[in-house]
Amino acid sequence: YGKLYNQYAVDDERGICPIGWHVASSDDYLELAEYLGGIDVAGYMMKDNITWDGSNQSSFNGLSGGCRASGPANGDCCMGELGQFWTSSSNVYVELESDKDHLWFNTKDKRAGKSVRCIED
Repeated sequence: YGKLYNQYAVDDERGICPIGWHVASSDDYLELAEYLGGIDVAGYMMKDNITWDGSNQSSFNGLSGGCRASGPANGDCCMGELGQFWTSSSNVYVELESDKDHLWFNTKDKRAGKSVRCIED
């Protein structure tokens, strides 16, 4: 499912993505969602169609990598149920959820662990 990163890694000036790539912004995700027919259906089209209940019509291949909590327990959660991806917009992440077609936009403490998607410049 890949590694989970906190927002500090995303914001680091050295860059988390390879040269010529950048962390997708909230606007990048909104643009993709609109292209796919809106946020109410985009999640279904972004989810992987092999490991969970999506169609992957967008070729996003979103996996349900879960998250890592930022609180005292600091444990992993929701692997197999949620795919959460930090954006380059501070504290904002997008979420794909099992049995839901919606693409959710949420905020979280910068210490929380989430997946990251890089897109080519």
